[in-house]
Amino acid sequence: MYGQCRLVGDLDKLEMPDTVQKVVLARIDRLPEAEKVTLKVAAAIGRSFQRDLLEAVHPWMTTKITLSDQLTHLQAEDFTRQEIKENDLDFLFKHAITQEVAYETMLYSQRRQLHATIGAVLESRHDKNAGEIIDLLAYHYARSNERGKALYYLQRAGQKALAGYANEAAISYFDEALIVAEEMADVSEEDLKQIEALRES
Repeated sequence: MYGQCRLVGDLDKLEMPDTVQKVVLARIDRLPEAEKVTLKVAAAIGRSFQRDLLEAVHPWMTTKITLSDQLTHLQAEDFTRQEIKENDLDFLFKHAITQEVAYETMLYSQRRQLHATIGAVLESRHDKNAGEIIDLLAYHYARSNERGKALYYLQRAGQKALAGYANEAAISYFDEALIVAEEMADVSEEDLKQIEALRES
């Protein structure tokens, strides 16, 4: 019969084409090694990242010109785009999946070290107004080996969310704080009561 086609066999067992993740990974693999590292460091910072923060935490960076060239090439290759935001030079991964794939290519130990470095730089830059970036500090330290700081900032982020009536966010922060506290064998009754009270609200 013309104009029709029949598929025979178990469709669930058919192999699908390469996933989007594999396509993105192949594109990243074609980059020069130094640019791969820059992309990975940027991915650890987040979906959007600031050029000066990238420069401060980059383990290989030697000159500003080198970084500028790499960022220009990453834009030309359609990995990132440049944004002007409140007079600061920011960059954004064009697709969230690109950031995710670049991040996942790093070793677990590398990620944790990088998050600790990012947290320390942010902490030193905002020592007088850390409350403004408490969510960022909680995010990065929670993914680092700095468990004491992770617990401290997760608790503060939870308290900030609670004060702003963002109960779901507060529960998430306190839950994560409890996991860290248990790792450190440092769980208080007050923390447990606070989370239970939130869950019942």
